[in-house]
Amino acid sequence: MEGLTGLVAAPTSVEIDGKAYTLTPIPVREFAKVERRILERRGDPIAVAKQLAEGCTPEERREIFERAYQDAFRGNMVSAREIEEYKASLAGMRFLFWLSLRKEHPEINEDDGSALADQFFAERLEAIGRMDWARQFVDFISGMPEGNLSSPAMEPGTESTQNNPSPGSDGSEPSPKPGTGVTPPSET
Repeated sequence: MEGLTGLVAAPTSVEIDGKAYTLTPIPVREFAKVERRILERRGDPIAVAKQLAEGCTPEERREIFERAYQDAFRGNMVSAREIEEYKASLAGMRFLFWLSLRKEHPEINEDDGSALADQFFAERLEAIGRMDWARQFVDFISGMPEGNLSSPAMEPGTESTQNNPSPGSDGSEPSPKPGTGVTPPSET
């Protein structure tokens, strides 16, 4: 059975390198492929424990093998946390992108889908950079200075209007004004 999101979500068209592609919601049954991918990456917990146990104390070995036994006992179960971590990884994003392409573009294999994902994300990052550039341009033509506005008292080449600087948060002497030389060593 399809989840509610899969039933009501509409396909989305994206453009990658000037070509249109259709991304569809990933059916729940396809998440079995995600789980298999996670299990493949996990490996055999007992074999991993044997490698980790080399050179360990008996107590450390016991703890490692108890954890490996728990992992082996879990078998082919994948936690929701593991799925979320995989989805947030680069490998996971690339895999999910390909799964989303498969329904409308069965000719695209996983490697090509991963390459398209990389291109898609690169183009979006470039577009974000253009937005930043456009924002800077609008600020420039509007007469706004670049970056944060400075306080008039802190303009380069001006002196502070405060004659009695406050001590540091720990009660220490305030820092000397710029250009007054080396800070004397503190007396502790």
